[in-house]
Amino acid sequence: MGTGIRSRVGEALVLAVRSLGVEGDPPDLELGRAKEQEHGDYASPAGLKLARALRQPPGQIAERIATTISIPEGAATVEADRGYVNFRLTPGWLQRLVAEVASGARAGGVREHQPHGADAHRPRSRSRAR
Repeated sequence: MGTGIRSRVGEALVLAVRSLGVEGDPPDLELGRAKEQEHGDYASPAGLKLARALRQPPGQIAERIATTISIPEGAATVEADRGYVNFRLTPGWLQRLVAEVASGARAGGVREHQPHGADAHRPRSRSRAR
């Protein structure tokens, strides 16, 4: 997986699922942006996805994941809600991210645009054959 926060949350989610006894590749846990703001920033129906394999109610599985999971750098808080595991990015982590980007310390930060030569933005003229 990549190095973005979604990837790191996804990796932590898979580790937490494995700690519940799921072996091999877990099913697609569908980690994505939460559809409702009150559910946080990211959400996964992990409890629903694992209910059959673990033979437990989805809500109970989501609760176990929420109490087991460890999000790197304290980047998010976790809560369970009816089979879903919801992740809310923490203000402290977001402030550190903004500071890193502003200082240029993070790859992909804002860079000054520099044209590729004097004619880089000059429109090309079209010649018509007659």
